[in-house]
Amino acid sequence: QEFCLQLVEEIGSTSRDSHTIVFTSPTCPEQLWLDKTLLHHILANLLSNAVKYSPQGGSIQFGLQCQPDQVIFRVQDPGIGIPPEDIPQ
Repeated sequence: QEFCLQLVEEIGSTSRDSHTIVFTSPTCPEQLWLDKTLLHHILANLLSNAVKYSPQGGSIQFGLQCQPDQVIFRVQDPGIGIPPEDIPQ
């Protein structure tokens, strides 16, 4: 959770005037063992794209959910989305 909050602060510091990133994590333990470098790269790209392709003033939802055998990260934004014909790619 701390890692995600730091990431929100990092991405949010460049977009604070134009977008809001809301982080939620209702079900996770205090510590998880994940590849921090790789995870930072992936999530920073997803959050940066959410900011880049969302209308000004948009709210970006960033969530972390933990289950016994998996961790789920979600990024949801009010952006233009992916055209249906490009989804298979």
